[in-house]
Amino acid sequence: MLLPMHIFVAYLIGLWRNWNRKLLGLFVIANSAPDYSFIQMLLIEGDFTRTFFNHGFVSFFYMIPFGFLGIIGNGLHLIADVFTGGIPFLPNGIWYGFPRIGWHLWGKFILVPWEVPIAVAGIYAVYKLGWEKVSYSLLAFILGYGVFIVLSPVYLISPYLSTALSFLVLWYLYDRIETIDVLEAKILGVRKAKA
Repeated sequence: MLLPMHIFVAYLIGLWRNWNRKLLGLFVIANSAPDYSFIQMLLIEGDFTRTFFNHGFVSFFYMIPFGFLGIIGNGLHLIADVFTGGIPFLPNGIWYGFPRIGWHLWGKFILVPWEVPIAVAGIYAVYKLGWEKVSYSLLAFILGYGVFIVLSPVYLISPYLSTALSFLVLWYLYDRIETIDVLEAKILGVRKAKA
């Protein structure tokens, strides 16, 4: 499933449950979690083939610091992947899921037919949620990739270690320090001072 679809699913559930922007941002991170380590794989190995350590059952352990929503969001991502080519859920090398059926856009990316209604509904959810919540969750999503890019060298030691450390740092920055809130306050403070 194309990456935007995971975010659209998060927005649909966030709208349904009327989550505040902090919960919505956390769920966007969790729902995108299995894909984060792709960037490390791409930077270090030049490839981003799905592997057990980020799409297997071990991915649930990475989400424990993010709580119940983190585990649920990660699970929804894995369920979606079962229907778009399968996942190596267990370390036995066997992929579980259905074959990829859809339109090849470029390279390994495939647009599956049922992604279209999700995208349409997701765009409606974006409209209803409002820019404040959406921009906050997108910053959370980008923060995730930033953390994984910075910690890419750890991948040379162990993919498991780099993934686990990256998620711990991401959780600390997002949930404990509330980095996005701090940056937002500073930016607004600068704007008010200039005004």
